[in-house]
Amino acid sequence: MIESESFKKGGETEQKFILSLLGLGRNFKYKHASESQDIADHWDWAVKNLDTEKISLIDVKSECGIRHDSIKKFDYVWVEYANVRGDHGSINGKANYMAFLQEDYFLIVERLALRDFCNKKINFNRIVSSPKQAVYKIYMRKGKKDRISLIPKKDIIEDIKCWKLKVLK
Repeated sequence: MIESESFKKGGETEQKFILSLLGLGRNFKYKHASESQDIADHWDWAVKNLDTEKISLIDVKSECGIRHDSIKKFDYVWVEYANVRGDHGSINGKANYMAFLQEDYFLIVERLALRDFCNKKINFNRIVSSPKQAVYKIYMRKGKKDRISLIPKKDIIEDIKCWKLKVLK
C-alpha cells in the first residue's frame, strides 16, 4: 500500500495521542486498530483503563487540513458523514470518543454527543463546493463520494462535554 501524505500525518497524530495518554501516568492498556477496524469501524485505539476495566474506542483526527486564509485550522474540525468511497463516515463509526488534534492538546468528545449536536446544526440539504463554505453545510470534493462538514471548535466546547489532553512533545 502506498502511503499518502495524509495517511502518514494521521499515523503520526495517532502516535502523539497514545503517548500523551500514557503520559498521564495512569494504568492503561492499549491496542491499535487493524486496518479493517480503522477503515470500516472508524477507530484507531482501544484503550482499557485497568482500574475500572472500561474499554473505550477512540478515533484520532489530525488538525483541520483546510487551506484558506479565512479559516484557521485549529478553529474548526471536520466531521465526516460519508468517506471518499461513499461508505459511512467516522461520525457514524464505532468509536466511543473522537480526539481532535489542536495546537498543544487533543480535544476529546463523545462521538454520539457530537453526532447528535451536528445532526441538529448541519443543513444537510445545502451542498457546497468549497471548504470555506462548509461551516454547518455538506461539502463534497469533486470526484469523491465523501460528505463532510466543518464545525466550529468553539461551538463544540460550549455545547458538548469535552476534555483536553495535553500533547506530550
